[in-house]
Amino acid sequence: MCDGFYCFNWARFVVGFGMNDGFMTIYILTLENVGAKYRTLVGNLAIAVAFTSGGALLPWIALWCGDWKFFNNVITLPFSILLLFSVFIPESPTWLLSMGKIDKGMEVLKQAARMNKKTISDEVWSNISQHYTSIYDDQKSQKTYSWLDLFKKKRRTGVILIIMVFWFIASVTYEVHIRAIFHLKADPFLVFSLSTLTELPAGIVPLVLLDRIGRKPVTISVMILCAVCSLLAVFAPTAYYEAIAGICGRFFIAISTNVREQWAAEIIPTVVRGQGMSIVHVMGCVGCLVSPLLIYTESLYNSLPMMIVTLISAIGGCIVIFLPETMNATMPSTLEEADQRWTLSVSSSSKRARKEK
Repeated sequence: MCDGFYCFNWARFVVGFGMNDGFMTIYILTLENVGAKYRTLVGNLAIAVAFTSGGALLPWIALWCGDWKFFNNVITLPFSILLLFSVFIPESPTWLLSMGKIDKGMEVLKQAARMNKKTISDEVWSNISQHYTSIYDDQKSQKTYSWLDLFKKKRRTGVILIIMVFWFIASVTYEVHIRAIFHLKADPFLVFSLSTLTELPAGIVPLVLLDRIGRKPVTISVMILCAVCSLLAVFAPTAYYEAIAGICGRFFIAISTNVREQWAAEIIPTVVRGQGMSIVHVMGCVGCLVSPLLIYTESLYNSLPMMIVTLISAIGGCIVIFLPETMNATMPSTLEEADQRWTLSVSSSSKRARKEK
């Protein structure tokens, strides 16, 4: 409906605002409503199936529409369905309990028990309620937490900064691999669909590996492999081999982006998880903004974008070594609980390193 440049940009800003916040809210709610055993399955399967099918169909929908305004209307209509989700998705029980809304939190837990056909005695429910009431009373006497509390201790600051930098690197790398395909001497609609199909196996790989070998080894491995594929694309003798290397690079960085969503949500404690994930997600948005500029560097040297991606992918694989592993661990509720886990993670890593030496 816009007829000018500034109106169009404002409309696109609002669209982006809704897209990012809408996704992160639903994603966090989903992870907080399932147990540790099912987090990897729930967190990755839906993204793998939905993102792959939607992304692979997207260029052909655009080709069928033939007009960008009509195309915009077609892909926007499904958003009206998302408004109904708030009716069916329960509020996070861990958030409700940590905020002192004990009755509502217990109601969600009891509903989950009924749906899972679990019989729990009144005594157990009473103990749970008293436990979280006691925790909330202790917290209430202290203060209300905000995202600023993530930066009030050295270890907290280090962890959140590493997560932010890694999200930036992963976003830049992912976006460059998507945009780079349009510079290949091939049908952009076909190449876009084929490269998007990699999202399905990229979502399945975490399902198989995350709860077996951990978030950290998987992330390090795929980032290094992405760097290798990006480097191979630089020295590819023909456009065909360049496309193959690029698609493989996108496959590995897609695995990394899937893992980072779950890993960051598991590291940041419940009391500031929403705010913390928002800060981290902002760095991802900054990465998206930077990626076109990085692609533009090909005007200086044709292979420069992929060379830069090779370097930053390797850096991303190295810095996550210092993040805590969350495999088979419950999500931390308080900052104090997170501090203890993060410190233990560093201590155990140091002990392992000394032992190996």
